[in-house]
Amino acid sequence: MKRKQIAMVGLGVAMAGVLIGSGCVLASALSHTEDVARTRDNKRAELGRIYSEPVFPSTAHVTMIHDDTRALSSWNTDFIKTQRAILQVETNLSPSQFKIQVLQPAIRELAKTQTDGGARVVAADFAFGFDAYIPGDRMPAVADIPRLAVQLELTRRLCREMFAANVIVLTKIQHAVSDRATPETPAHASRATRLGAVAPRPMADLDRNPPTLTGRHPFILEFTARKGAMLAVLNRLASCDLFVTVRDIDVRKAGSDVKAPPENWMEMGDAHHQQRVVSGPELDAPLLVRMTLDVEIF
Repeated sequence: MKRKQIAMVGLGVAMAGVLIGSGCVLASALSHTEDVARTRDNKRAELGRIYSEPVFPSTAHVTMIHDDTRALSSWNTDFIKTQRAILQVETNLSPSQFKIQVLQPAIRELAKTQTDGGARVVAADFAFGFDAYIPGDRMPAVADIPRLAVQLELTRRLCREMFAANVIVLTKIQHAVSDRATPETPAHASRATRLGAVAPRPMADLDRNPPTLTGRHPFILEFTARKGAMLAVLNRLASCDLFVTVRDIDVRKAGSDVKAPPENWMEMGDAHHQQRVVSGPELDAPLLVRMTLDVEIF
């Protein structure tokens, strides 16, 4: 009898354990189901809010866009007005007036520039890119005068920045030239043409006779300068009144790093140390710089 009671008690305990375990599993499943249902309801509500949003922007948003558009348009107008006020040129001139009263005096004035040491920055016959008309008696075409006037003013401003940076020698200025004004190579070509540091690319590759005075005006500048002066040229072009974009710059050594010793160096070995010539690399050697840039006129 006792064995039967013990078996019944054990069976009851086992059944109770099974029931308790089943209850725990059921509670866990119900809890997970509630979490899934809650997530589903949240996603459904979010999707409902998205579908209920208006298709077109609100009135406040439209007003903000209109205000921003007016502000940008006003800024663009002021920018163009400021730039055109800075760049004032006289274009209503006859060919003789432009050459005699404008071009020749400007070239002579630029050619007088000297370095801090008193040396000339350009050669005596340097034409600053206007070799088609200077020297010589050739007159520009009437249709070319507006563009030449703009190019002369841009050349003047670019040279002012380079001269202020204290370059050693300016050897070339090349800008877009109209096909009507392209000169044949004269026998007395300037030193800028004879001593070009780097073989020039045809200007037609940069820009060929753009139809209006606004837009991109390409220039090629070649000069000799020390490292500090070259960096000063870049900084001054970046901060000047013109909108200048430097597209390419090629820098090369102006000569060998080490100077050749004097011919009588063996005899000078016994000389006093103050009379001996030390041959070695320069700390700040001159550099040959070829710079391709664009001046934008809006």
